[in-house]
Amino acid sequence: MIKIAITGGPCAGKSSIISELKKHYGKSVSIVPEVATLLFEEGFPPPNPWTQSWQNRLQNAIALRQLLEEEHAQNTNSKLVFCDRGLLDGAAYLSGGIQEFCETFFIGQKAALKRYTTVIHLESLATMNPSEYKRLAKTNPNRFEDVKTAQTRELATREVWGNHNNLHILSGNINQYLDKIVSIINK
Repeated sequence: MIKIAITGGPCAGKSSIISELKKHYGKSVSIVPEVATLLFEEGFPPPNPWTQSWQNRLQNAIALRQLLEEEHAQNTNSKLVFCDRGLLDGAAYLSGGIQEFCETFFIGQKAALKRYTTVIHLESLATMNPSEYKRLAKTNPNRFEDVKTAQTRELATREVWGNHNNLHILSGNINQYLDKIVSIINK
């Protein structure tokens, strides 16, 4: 089984490209949806106001659910699993980064990286086109980051996955991502 984490900062097109990958590969793939969105849809309280303490509670809930969702996808006997974010993404949202994440969830960084055959990082609109990020962020009730925070998350997410031995960073036109990702998978 090939398990691929599609990662990146806020508003990078992760969910959109995973939807396209599902259409491209059809029933031969399993999808692990973005867990934060699932939690908010199920009633996880939004920040009021945002605090690091709230963020830590959210990351605890995400990490536990991420593990369950990935296990479920692996049990479907699909040859290809796409994850809308990977387990280590949570480290980009904790003030102590990777070290805090690994200590909190009792997992080593190498073990967390090995969970995925490939990691594909999509660059956030917050760094590519901040004005477009501002416009699109208003359309998603589960997006809480202003441009500066989203840019920080983009860089932190790249750093979190930087030691993965099969990391691919894609930047530019989202309409070209599908072909690039299919090419990466076929190698």
